[in-house]
Amino acid sequence: MANPMWTRVAERIGVEAKPPSGVWTKVCDYIGPKRLIKIEVVDDNESWEYSQGTGCGANGDLTGNQTDRMIAGAPVGALIGKIGGSTAVNEADNTLFVAGTLLVMRLKDTQEGPLYLTINDSLAGLADNSKVIHVNVYEAL
Repeated sequence: MANPMWTRVAERIGVEAKPPSGVWTKVCDYIGPKRLIKIEVVDDNESWEYSQGTGCGANGDLTGNQTDRMIAGAPVGALIGKIGGSTAVNEADNTLFVAGTLLVMRLKDTQEGPLYLTINDSLAGLADNSKVIHVNVYEAL
């Protein structure tokens, strides 16, 4: 199998642990269905705080509060994303995924739209978050 021919669609986008408006940071306007996407953190040493004074990298904190967060099966503080929808939370569309420091995934034929990223935390927990993690996003056919 040949290596994918990656095209960069977003470079060094800052994803804030406390988004300035809404819950999600829009990373790019549109990614088409069936595309292979790659999301990678620019600097693995970057960290953000999911609670005042309690931080982690984009893979999340396995020792943190694991009871109330947007994706229950992922660590608190992990970088998460969704395709489509808006900057408001929409958990009913079942498009949430865990990105961590590196994600490569093929979108389904029904997945298309804007790419959004945020921190895996409870909605109420976003208020005391701080710092930013930077990502690059690529796509291939």
